[in-house]
Amino acid sequence: MLCSSCLELSAAPAAGAPGAGAFPDNLRTGLSAFTLDNGMQVILRSERTAPVVSIQFWVGTGSADEQEQLGAGLSHFIEHMIFKGTPTRGPAEISRAISDIGGLINAYTSLDRTVFFVDLPSANWQQCFAILADALRHAAFPEDEWRREKEVILREMAMCRDNPDNEVSRLLLETAYRVHPYRVPVIGYEDVFRRLTREDLLDFFHRHYTPDNMILAIAGDIDAAAAGDFVRTAFKDFARRARAPLALPAEPAQLSPRNERRVGPHQVGRMEQAWHTVSLEHPDAPALDMLAIVTGGGRSARLVSRVVEREKLAHSIETWSFTPADPGLFGISAVFDPAQETALCAAIEDEIRAWRQGPFSREETEKARRIALNRVMQEWQTAHGQARNLASGAFYAGDPLFAQHYLQRLQQVAPADLTRAAKTYVTPAGRTSAVLLPQAAETAPAEIPPATVMPAAQKLTLTAGLPLLAMENRRLPLVNICIVLNGGLRYETAENNGITCMMAELLTRGSVGRSAARIAELVDSRGGVFTAFSGQNSFGLQAQCLADDAELFMELLAEGLLHPVFEETEVEKRRQVQLALIAQQLESPLFLAQESLRQMLFPAHPYRFAPEGRPETVTRITAQDLRAHHARLTVSGNAVLAIFGDIAPERAVALAEKHLRAMTRGPGPAVEREPPAPAIKLPAERVQLAPKEQTILVQGFPGVTLQDPRVDALNLLQTILSGLSSDLLINIRDKEGLAYFAGAIHRPGIEPGLFAVYAGIHHQALERVKQLMAEELARLAGGGARPEELDRAREQMLSRHLHNLQLNAELAQECALNELYGLGYDHSFRLEQRLRQITPADVAAAAAAIFNTQRMATAVVAPADQNRTPAADTEQTGRD
Repeated sequence: MLCSSCLELSAAPAAGAPGAGAFPDNLRTGLSAFTLDNGMQVILRSERTAPVVSIQFWVGTGSADEQEQLGAGLSHFIEHMIFKGTPTRGPAEISRAISDIGGLINAYTSLDRTVFFVDLPSANWQQCFAILADALRHAAFPEDEWRREKEVILREMAMCRDNPDNEVSRLLLETAYRVHPYRVPVIGYEDVFRRLTREDLLDFFHRHYTPDNMILAIAGDIDAAAAGDFVRTAFKDFARRARAPLALPAEPAQLSPRNERRVGPHQVGRMEQAWHTVSLEHPDAPALDMLAIVTGGGRSARLVSRVVEREKLAHSIETWSFTPADPGLFGISAVFDPAQETALCAAIEDEIRAWRQGPFSREETEKARRIALNRVMQEWQTAHGQARNLASGAFYAGDPLFAQHYLQRLQQVAPADLTRAAKTYVTPAGRTSAVLLPQAAETAPAEIPPATVMPAAQKLTLTAGLPLLAMENRRLPLVNICIVLNGGLRYETAENNGITCMMAELLTRGSVGRSAARIAELVDSRGGVFTAFSGQNSFGLQAQCLADDAELFMELLAEGLLHPVFEETEVEKRRQVQLALIAQQLESPLFLAQESLRQMLFPAHPYRFAPEGRPETVTRITAQDLRAHHARLTVSGNAVLAIFGDIAPERAVALAEKHLRAMTRGPGPAVEREPPAPAIKLPAERVQLAPKEQTILVQGFPGVTLQDPRVDALNLLQTILSGLSSDLLINIRDKEGLAYFAGAIHRPGIEPGLFAVYAGIHHQALERVKQLMAEELARLAGGGARPEELDRAREQMLSRHLHNLQLNAELAQECALNELYGLGYDHSFRLEQRLRQITPADVAAAAAAIFNTQRMATAVVAPADQNRTPAADTEQTGRD
């Protein structure tokens, strides 16, 4: 799905909008916006609810602005090169220096902008700002670095071609746009990209990276006045340069339908349909956004309700409105079984005909407005979201608080406006269709210290014996409810793998009191969220809502948990969706490699499976199986409930007692294990051939339990081995250009899990990357991490921790799971204390214990001959 610029700008409700009274009225508090003498726009917002800051630089150039070098991917290449050194900082020093002080650094390139951002603890923001500003002003583009990074981007291009979601979006844009540069992929075309020179990069950088083409947004725990003085001083000698205005060609009117179809090594069908619409400032933009929400913005939306829920013609479907700076698109995205394509297209056409004929109900439009409001609340929870929102408003509309005005325009949209928008834009002649199908299915077309102390969580016990974690946080009028239960893969066998995932999802899709359709309608009408999750060790339900809807969502969660019906129609619908998810997983070479690794490390343990299951097991799960599995796991001694947010603990207790008192009492069930299978002799290696362009290498070792005292040290090791500043990535990617990505996975469990390192490479580099991985692991297991590496990893982990403290939904789930797993609900709050106590010797000891090459499993997914069917597997075991 394409992102909508106007939706990402929506940040405040209009007066009188549903729920508007609940929206914070202090958005301008702490806000300062001004323009420097050199033309740079600066937006600062002080909100000291958590000791974190987000610094974002928005550069007003993207892939559509590359003019005579359109298709070369220059904007994206510049994004990569900004961190490759300045006259005063060498390659890798920029990202490493930021990581050392806890900064989480990243960047992205889009059609019309390039954004660089860092989220970090507030105590270090000025130091981090200076580093990032130096990179943006003085990027040096070292000769050897740009050549290596060119190879890295070629690996990224291969990765994009291996991603069918990316491919179908690319196909849509290049079909819908014939003249406008939006037709060109952001990363560029490989043949054009290969011809780029260092001089091309330097010229483009000096033309576009000027202060009058930048927006700086800083939000979080800052003093806005002092920050303004700091920024003025920092940029007093950053002079603007002459820059020619850009004039992008207008896209001619589309006079007839366009259809493009491609086949490839895919497991499911994907379809994008789109119509040309308007740019952000057009008066019809709000109506198109509302039309997208009403027709495909939730389970009870028109298209979803019919195509997915009732007629089961697609695994998923959604509508979207993309209104960037130039005229955009209104679209429909679907994932489906290729056999259903004709019926799916007919149903979509029938729905569109109904949109054009009208009428839309007032209830639908009011529900859409509330959904928009709830999305806004999520955005404003974090410093990162605030900085992004303010910069976006300034970039697209020249007003940091444009979101307020946009929602006022949304408030004026009436049901008749939706019908008019559909008639005007969603026309038969204007349709562009892009379809991606599996090879065999080709058919006819048819996201240091705190300035304010965090609220304290507390543990209570309900009458039924269920533990309740409560934390009151009045910052935003949101309530998050989460219940977690022991379950997941540990309670599954080779015969029923996937049953917990299916069961958990069905808890949201029908109870004794309400049908699946009624639940979806209620959730969407209140703009809330009601979802399920399932993993290796647990499953659960989460609800998020505005504070005045807390009782309704507590009731929905309790009914789903205690009184599900597992209605046959819903079971079958979920089965088809889960089978589609499994098929999509099999399209990912990284998933295939990790699956192969799990089978080697856990041959006799359910951790070898994926939570979604396998086609043969999911196909035979019955409603009776689901009821039995649910009854076995849903007891008070097997669960923990958390209620966090704008709700007093006393109120949380009252709601939980009222709606969960009927929960069956008793201890959690014992794990029943299938007979052990013969262990695979380690070390071992498996090579799987797949119709992909990149090779994936994953090397893993038996890991530890969540209770193991080495977990934190191993988490530090994972951080040391991951990210732009890691020696692993620098050695493989930056120094030799052999990979686009590399990193580590640490997955402890209730029972011993795994630790792994991975990389995406070209196949000729396989043996060299194995060697570099082995050298890095040996270094860490021998002498251990360097002091600066350990300090950097520690600060990165603490920085992520501080950011998570801003999100009640994440925090509620994390605290509940920690309590469930016996770590204590306050385990996360003690993270800093634990990390500060870990020494280099602790990390070295953990590495030496885990990185044992005699206990290593290696999984490789390599490109196969496209004409060879099926792909071959090879296996080597017991290698010395």
